[in-house]
Amino acid sequence: PKIFQDDDGTYYVYSTGWQHGAFVRSSKDLVSWTLHEASAFWDPKEISQNYGHAWWDDEFLKWVGFETNDGDGYSTETYRASPFPESWAPTVTKKNGKYYMFHGIIRDCETSYGKLVPAACISLSIADSPEGPFIPAAKYDPATYKTSSLVRSTWENDDSPGNSAIGYNRCRNAGRNWESGFGAIDPEFVMDMATGNLMEYDIGGRKCHAMTYGSWKGGIALVYVDAETFRPVNQKTGELMDGPLDTVSRNSGIKIAGGKGAAYEGSQLVYNSDTNYYYIFVSMGNLEYDYRVGVGRSAKIEGPYLDAGGQDMAFDMMARAKKYHAFGSKIIGGYKIADGFGFTAPGGQSIIRNKEG
Repeated sequence: PKIFQDDDGTYYVYSTGWQHGAFVRSSKDLVSWTLHEASAFWDPKEISQNYGHAWWDDEFLKWVGFETNDGDGYSTETYRASPFPESWAPTVTKKNGKYYMFHGIIRDCETSYGKLVPAACISLSIADSPEGPFIPAAKYDPATYKTSSLVRSTWENDDSPGNSAIGYNRCRNAGRNWESGFGAIDPEFVMDMATGNLMEYDIGGRKCHAMTYGSWKGGIALVYVDAETFRPVNQKTGELMDGPLDTVSRNSGIKIAGGKGAAYEGSQLVYNSDTNYYYIFVSMGNLEYDYRVGVGRSAKIEGPYLDAGGQDMAFDMMARAKKYHAFGSKIIGGYKIADGFGFTAPGGQSIIRNKEG
């Protein structure tokens, strides 16, 4: 889930909604919450070219294995799961009166050689209201956005000795060679917690915001997007791109935590200008019993991120990745009080500085 506070003080939480797109909840006091009936992508006034009143991006859906919409639903000729798309881990920010949502989609797709592999993509949608509808960027403003996709990836299991025990996966980005790719879900902006503002960086003379994403696979990635439009940019030159980041080789980010298939995901990287440190929070472990949140800090955005014991949270060796729970200072974790009681899988953290500071 992602927590966001609008200018009028109302809090919104956006969360994984499966085929519903993304759930939206709102609150004035962080105590009493209202679940909005409609998905963040649902627009009763319009019928999209994709599926009824739900706004989905064609390029986005094609990458994860959907064929052209036949008017009643999605074709599943190259797809062996649910006939509906599923949205994961959205994040929302506001700029110039509009609301920008990055969210992921991930499904098992059948490759040309008959093997099922997961394919993932992070996409940008824009809305005029915090409740939506969030419309794919390329449909909302086709003059500005040639693509709604930020980054894509596929991966497959590596069953070689020593790897299968921790589910190590080889990961690649969109048709490229296997080259330290990242699981393309769990996007999040980098903000200054002392001010509540998004951080800004100069990339090749262009003003950019920083983001993190990634789940297991190659680790947690750091990337930059255009600060005005959130469009993909060449990570070295700052040049605006008409396609996703992965259409340029080795342009899908740099690893700042995790890697080698370690169970790191759901990251949020924040800066504190009062301490001059960056802090990376990650969720890690198995959802059934040992999921937890860990943290490390760095004086530089690209790391290294060290925990309280001085250990680097980025893994360059399989031996370290297998012991991932030993890296990252624990903030919160699962706890069993008695049979049937306790806290299971605390994670997917979302950190906010509210309007009152």
